[in-house]
Amino acid sequence: MTAPTRSPLLAAFATVTAAMSLLAGCTGGTPAPAPTATTTSQAGTTPSASATPTTAVAEAPQWTEDMDQVSLDAALAVGRYFLELYPYVIETGDTTEWDRLSHPDCIFCADTAEFARTREPTDERVTVAILTGEGEELDPAVYYALTFQTTTSSSVDGVARPGEVKMGLVRENDRWLVRAVEPIESVTK
Repeated sequence: MTAPTRSPLLAAFATVTAAMSLLAGCTGGTPAPAPTATTTSQAGTTPSASATPTTAVAEAPQWTEDMDQVSLDAALAVGRYFLELYPYVIETGDTTEWDRLSHPDCIFCADTAEFARTREPTDERVTVAILTGEGEELDPAVYYALTFQTTTSSSVDGVARPGEVKMGLVRENDRWLVRAVEPIESVTK
């Protein structure tokens, strides 16, 4: 009997995650501000429509007007949008929107964009389903810490892998930027 294999795209996601974890302390730039005010909000618990793996090419999610607001709810919507953008970026290599939202110090963002631009095309499809999201406004109207519960699956094996994604969003020059992303794949036995 052979050992189960992990799809190349999920392996890349794990590799980027490991690199992100190792380099998290070496990002340079401005450190995260100390919490000055805390607000917690939780998104709905209904999985997104992309929860079922498909062999169709990923479509880019749509930016909505509520994401232009400056609030914790808007930050959660932008975080969800960014995570939903991941399969599209990986499958198409189109990093235009990903790059627009990526802070220059976001290692995960840069590594994902580089991987998407240089990977060999395959028929494999990756699906990220966002189950829940919650966050805190650490510095009012400036810095938000978000946590999403997710499942990630591949068209290769169809196995849904639960995980958690931690994300830091900042508001700079009247726009949202993803400052940090730390995906954590849950280990089930």
